Amino acid sequence: MANFRTKARAIDLLGKNQIADLPTSISELWKNGYDAYGDRFHADLYCKGYKDVEQELFLIKDDGHGMSYEDIINRWIVLGTDSKKSQSINLNEQDKLGKEQRVSLGEKGIGRLSSAFLGNHMLLITKKENDDFQMLFINWQIGENYNAFLEELEIPVASFNQIKDLQLVYTQLQNEFRNNLKLDSWNHDMLLLQTKINIESDLTNYKIIPSAILDDINEWYKKFKHGTVFVVFNPIKELKDLANKSSTDNSDTGYFTSALSGLFNPFEDEFKKYLDTDNDTGAKIYIYKEENKVDYLATKEFFTKDDLVNCEHWIDGNFDDFGCFTGNIKVDTEVIEYIWKPNRLPKETEYKNFKIKLAFIEGKEGISSLSPEQYSIYKRKLDSFSGLLIYRDGFRVLPYGKLDADFLEFEQRRSKSAGSHYFSHRKMFGYIALSKEENPNLYDKAGREGLTSNKAYKEFKSDLIEFFETLAKEYYGTNSELKKTRDQRREEQKKLKEFEKNEIDNRKRLLEEKKQAKIQHDIFRKDLKESYAVLKELIINCIKFENDLNAIISMECINELDEVRFFYKLDNFEKIISKLKIIKPEGILLSDRDKDRLFSYGEEYQEAKNILKRLNYILRCNTRINKLLDSYLEKQKKFSNEIVNDKQTSIENISANFSVIINNIKSQYSKYEIELKSISKVDNKDNSGILRSKLLELDQIVSDYNEEKVYLEKARDFFANMTYQKNDIELLHIYKNEYTILEKKVNELQELAQLGISIELIDHQFNVLYGNIHKSLVDLGAKIKPNEKEIFSSLKTSFEHLERNHKLLVPLYRTMRRSKRMITGRDIKKTILDFYEISFKKEDIEFKTTDNFLNYSINTFESIIMPVYINIINNALYWIRSTEKKIIRLDVNENGEVLIINSGKKMSFTELDRCFELFYSKKPSGRGMGLYLARTNLRTVGLDIYATNDKEYNKFEGACFVITSYRGENNEL
Repeated sequence: MANFRTKARAIDLLGKNQIADLPTSISELWKNGYDAYGDRFHADLYCKGYKDVEQELFLIKDDGHGMSYEDIINRWIVLGTDSKKSQSINLNEQDKLGKEQRVSLGEKGIGRLSSAFLGNHMLLITKKENDDFQMLFINWQIGENYNAFLEELEIPVASFNQIKDLQLVYTQLQNEFRNNLKLDSWNHDMLLLQTKINIESDLTNYKIIPSAILDDINEWYKKFKHGTVFVVFNPIKELKDLANKSSTDNSDTGYFTSALSGLFNPFEDEFKKYLDTDNDTGAKIYIYKEENKVDYLATKEFFTKDDLVNCEHWIDGNFDDFGCFTGNIKVDTEVIEYIWKPNRLPKETEYKNFKIKLAFIEGKEGISSLSPEQYSIYKRKLDSFSGLLIYRDGFRVLPYGKLDADFLEFEQRRSKSAGSHYFSHRKMFGYIALSKEENPNLYDKAGREGLTSNKAYKEFKSDLIEFFETLAKEYYGTNSELKKTRDQRREEQKKLKEFEKNEIDNRKRLLEEKKQAKIQHDIFRKDLKESYAVLKELIINCIKFENDLNAIISMECINELDEVRFFYKLDNFEKIISKLKIIKPEGILLSDRDKDRLFSYGEEYQEAKNILKRLNYILRCNTRINKLLDSYLEKQKKFSNEIVNDKQTSIENISANFSVIINNIKSQYSKYEIELKSISKVDNKDNSGILRSKLLELDQIVSDYNEEKVYLEKARDFFANMTYQKNDIELLHIYKNEYTILEKKVNELQELAQLGISIELIDHQFNVLYGNIHKSLVDLGAKIKPNEKEIFSSLKTSFEHLERNHKLLVPLYRTMRRSKRMITGRDIKKTILDFYEISFKKEDIEFKTTDNFLNYSINTFESIIMPVYINIINNALYWIRSTEKKIIRLDVNENGEVLIINSGKKMSFTELDRCFELFYSKKPSGRGMGLYLARTNLRTVGLDIYATNDKEYNKFEGACFVITSYRGENNEL
């Protein structure tokens, strides 16, 4: 007789060498925790430098029912135990922790060995409720001893009843484990000897558990009373790298986040509790670094059930046992009942009934039916979590969803023809739901690298590929009839939007023209006023100068220096009045008052011109200027005559030469005409050659003439270009202005982005400090003395008041892992009163809500809708302060539109649109971001907001805002 024996290296082969990657290793351990009826699955990375942690440690925890000593001995360290299905059926009610029966996820009895993938030096701590703690220690490197047999190895296990003894028991287990290093098999070659040295080094380096880890384990069991904790000393590099990489990295780290964020099916209500951020259930990864605790998975928001429903395209249905699909598909806004059968003989397949829900968006925003804001949200999520996932009984099957695990070969087919093969891994999200009970033939590979490629899997894959190819051909691909209809409809909508845009541009142009006309009008009035004052002063100075001049002339004492001084002063007067001439700008209308002012100015201006003319005459008559002028005129006339005579002679010569050239051309043409006629009458075979020769001579004459013509054309073009140059300069000026506007817009958006980053950092720091204060108060409350209770009570009351205010603000900014709920008008009214009831009473403001509004309800995100109302009411409080009758009213009209009306200052026509622009505000201390963010956020959920002065809406002649459904840009016009 012979028996199978197992070498120690089987642990290595079935453990770290069998697991595909880090997410698979962690999910396998959490899967065991789920089978143990746990709801909380934590992974904690403690970095070097955190408290007393001197080397990185990694903890995997769950709050399952835990294990007894017998469970560890008879099951955990026994490889290939029987299926958990039978275990689950026979599980006692105490181990179910009061929960409903679960479908077990484990099946091969080797998933526990995935802990070897995380690191070599590992400690297992587990506890059942009302039972002792159990501890197991192992250094997985013993599996590298290929000379040893598995039964030769001793895995130390111990029981203890107090968590304070954990370090002592750990030391004891390490000492017992050293017996494994005494086997002779280690000494057979140098490679094994080095492995033995490495294990001894680990036992020396990791003999102390840091107090931070002990506190963590203590808190876990104090809170849950049961569960399992793995402590991995010196974890693998991929785990250590998490501390220095963002979860948004497009790398293996990004896949790590994606795989574990969607560990439980987020699209099914049954598993919704594992994604709720208001409690501690589900998968959590925390990184402890530099005294801070960071929730690694909270930086990304996974897809939700609402994302599926609201997407522009989706597939929702079931495949039956024969591979036939029955369900609905959505194409843009149209939902179509759809039935599909595979193109083969009907037969029952090896795989059985399963459900599929898949949503996808267009590849380009310009052809999408989603609003720009909605498209942006989907695109951001798809960058991290795209792909078709597979869930078995609610738990994710890895690695499906990873780009290189595109098992239906979407990208391979799409690379051949993106139009015909419409579907793409990068623009889809959703899942296939399998059941272990209904689909036992679709099971995982031993290494958890996806489903085993058996007959059931091949049929499953083949039918799905044919299904998606058919859908692309019939509905979504470029050549599908429905696609053509959709494109035609989109083209019509595009033309309509262009028409609306042109209308808006025309209105804006008219408004801009009016604005520019007003600016020109204001400049005109300002120039007229300022010039009038200067002109008056000039006339006074001129009259004074005239009087002084007459007085000096009467005394006949003008010398050469006086002449220079007088003419210099007169010249200054001339320069001043040359700048005072005012011409009415084109395109503006003057009022009667303006016309009167311009007329009066013209009279004053003419009077000043007359005075200067008179002064000029007086000076000429009484100084030597006339003699100098006569001499100048005589010389100028002589010089001009010489120039004219020279130019005239040149022109006459050019004209004569040109006449000679013309006459010469005419003469030669007549000569050649006679010769050609005579040649044509003679029947000679050489006629054609002579004729060609004569024609060439004639062409040369014409060419000489054309040189003159070309020169004239170039001259004309030169002067024409001089004219065009001015237009080019004006065009350059327009482009420069546009560039300035765009540059300003970019700076504004950069400022807003920086503000968002700052708020994000402040909020993160506040939450960390808030948690520390809360924990410190709890610890302090247990230690205070009787005479300190009064001081502690005051401190606690103040903190609770701060806590209430903080909770009031939380719904307004928390968007991560958010979920929709039904929000009523009464909810909105309560939130507004929580914020502003004191202000309403203090300012004597009448706050009204109609019955229509109170009965109004909407299913959306609280963090989106509430800040809109808070912001608008806050603005209303400012603008109605100066009014006699102060009213704010919330109403819902017959069209289902929400009206927020106040009796404050009425908005101008331009303000109705500009109030939604970024950084536009007329409040002295306003930042101009509230209404911009309100509109942007509302559009992400298919809503919109605009302001109106329409009397049917704006009952109080103040400000009126309307919240309605999104119908594209500028729907209010």
